[in-house]
Amino acid sequence: MIDFATEYSQVNWTDVKIDRKAKRIDVTLRVNLTDGGAKGLDCNTYTTEKEESYETFTPTNSQDPFAGIKITQCDWDKIPAKVISTYKMTPIKIRTKTFEELKTYALKGLEHYWGRNSNRGKNAIIDGVVYEVFVNAINETDKNKSMDDIPLVYHTNGDWGRSGNPASPIFNAIPDTGIVQQISYNTGHIHRDWYIDPLGLDGWRYQTEIDSIGLGIYDAISEFKETAAHEIGHEILQAYHGAIFSWQHKGSSYLNQETKPTEADKSTLNKIAEHIPLAPYISVIKPVDSMPASKGEYYPKAPNEIDLMKYYNSHDKDDKFIAGSDLSRTFAAENDVLGLIWLTKLKIKQ
Repeated sequence: MIDFATEYSQVNWTDVKIDRKAKRIDVTLRVNLTDGGAKGLDCNTYTTEKEESYETFTPTNSQDPFAGIKITQCDWDKIPAKVISTYKMTPIKIRTKTFEELKTYALKGLEHYWGRNSNRGKNAIIDGVVYEVFVNAINETDKNKSMDDIPLVYHTNGDWGRSGNPASPIFNAIPDTGIVQQISYNTGHIHRDWYIDPLGLDGWRYQTEIDSIGLGIYDAISEFKETAAHEIGHEILQAYHGAIFSWQHKGSSYLNQETKPTEADKSTLNKIAEHIPLAPYISVIKPVDSMPASKGEYYPKAPNEIDLMKYYNSHDKDDKFIAGSDLSRTFAAENDVLGLIWLTKLKIKQ
């Protein structure tokens, strides 16, 4: 028996049903995922019809030997041969995942990471009572009933596509361009400038599609599911705790999205800058921090939870590895899930 249900009040994109007898809370979350297209699958054909179309050739007679030659260049042509031979994987030339498939992955990611229930061995405590929380994420194109729309973009054969969702009324009021707000699906040969590259391939790696989310490791699908849960989670954080709390990842990053170093790893210059009145305004010395009471953290070690919405450090200042990500231990924090429930204006005692 359901004790009571409530439709949205604080926001227009969530409903809650609470069954006190079963100690179960069902949350409906309405998002608006749009098709952002694909990058990395284009080919361009050039035709040399005029002498001036190329600067390095000067014909010695009246006939141009290159006239009319068509040259086709595709996005996958820029993948170094060494990368292809190392991974022994043919570049993707036809999109492997449809928008509908990406949409399903994103919704499943929300349900997986924002639910706290027996499926993942977690729960939420309300007024001393333990509840299981299940999230049902649905795609809703009616903007009067859903979150602000965000495009899903397919990436391959090039630079890693960064995802982002400022989740603020200012950005939500701007027509969607898919530049600032997008959730990127990265698959196949992907180049990452920041990737730790043990194979000496200049940051290139091959991103497989095997959905290893249950193993707690990353591939194209499992990364996308977590990314979708994180980026859409910014909308939840902003709604119940404000834009700064969301932008700074609950205080674990600066406003420019840079991860805060731990206290032990801060540079001497950084420590000095914190005591200079003008330092917060000189980003080259110290990025702007509107949550100075919150400090940088390392990834929690097993068996502790990893907060879906925080940024963490993996290495110390001497580049020694401390701890890393683990999808099997990554969850929306209990307080964030309670915040999602609170958005329906339920009174929750803690």
